[in-house]
Amino acid sequence: EVFKRKGTSPYCLDTVVNQMLADRNAQDKSSFMSSTPKSWSQWTVDVFFNMPVSWTFNKLKERVVGNSINPETMFVSMTAVQNQAKLLQEHVCNVHSYNNIISMDELMKNSDDIEGLSKDGILLALQHLSNVDKSVYIEEDKSNVAGSHHHKLLMKFNMPGSAVEPITELERSVYNLESTERFLIETIDKKENDLNKLLVQVRNCLKDGKKQMAKTYLRKKHMLENDLTKTVNILDNIQAMLQRVHNSKSDKEILQTYKMGAEGIKHVFAEAGMNIDNVYDVIEDMKDVFDSQEEMQNVIS
Repeated sequence: EVFKRKGTSPYCLDTVVNQMLADRNAQDKSSFMSSTPKSWSQWTVDVFFNMPVSWTFNKLKERVVGNSINPETMFVSMTAVQNQAKLLQEHVCNVHSYNNIISMDELMKNSDDIEGLSKDGILLALQHLSNVDKSVYIEEDKSNVAGSHHHKLLMKFNMPGSAVEPITELERSVYNLESTERFLIETIDKKENDLNKLLVQVRNCLKDGKKQMAKTYLRKKHMLENDLTKTVNILDNIQAMLQRVHNSKSDKEILQTYKMGAEGIKHVFAEAGMNIDNVYDVIEDMKDVFDSQEEMQNVIS
């Protein structure tokens, strides 16, 4: 369509596309996505086909000379995929940070915030990063409710250039705690809004002389306040556990730093041939030199 002029496409278009395919500068979509894990494939069906979301690749629709290329074949530009993979990595670094678990739903939910990247581009970029660049690890969330048709995927981005590492049990536990924390915060906000609405209803009933109705709303208010207190206590416990986990990570890093420092000092001493016996020997030699010098001074005087 782009190269079409006066209703005619360039005769060399099929040659150019075939050369791109031969040079691996382009791939048909089915081949490119062939190594996608089964759970990931199911996720794309759930999100992009069962829901009213755009799912379109650029198509080569214009018929070319000899019809050597199926006009309905969907192609992927490898250069575009690599560029979009870089955009996705920059977004993760700035918003989520590396080596932290991100859900696919969360990434897609905020896809409009990633400048220059669409939902289609995100999926293709993830395919490139996980199977070619090997810098993203993706797995299905095993904590989903049994029998649920929703396929939730978790992923972890490693630093560019570093080997991908699977999600550990500790990271998965921290992710679950942080997800619970976000859910509880949203729940508390909702309950506080409900409390404010009940207070308004109580005032309105008293203003209109509806005392019994006001008492009913007050009972609801007390029940909601008790429920809110319990939820806040649970949130405090979750946040305390998260703080302990983060502190343990800091303690581990500090201990590792001490260990590296100690090893470095040992290495320096070893290269210099320093040990406690050598130090004693040097001190004794110094004493002998001082004694000899003092004796010579006495003789000269």
